[in-house]
Amino acid sequence: MNTKLTRTQVIEIVGPLDESLIAQVLDAEATPAELEMARVLAEKQDTSDLTGPSVRTPVVHRLYDILRADLPERDA
Repeated sequence: MNTKLTRTQVIEIVGPLDESLIAQVLDAEATPAELEMARVLAEKQDTSDLTGPSVRTPVVHRLYDILRADLPERDA
């Protein structure tokens, strides 16, 4: 059974985020595995080696966009 993420899980998987970004992640109704995949993608410089159906799901893409939008702030 795929369970939806909780706020605590979001923080455990990706670290501290702005509350608005946490809300966006939760609104995506993703599973922990989907968020983990998006985190890996967002942190990689070269994602050409990542293929497969789980990488291409709309939810993973949405989460990827949310996480990438936060990276410049987190790196500063």
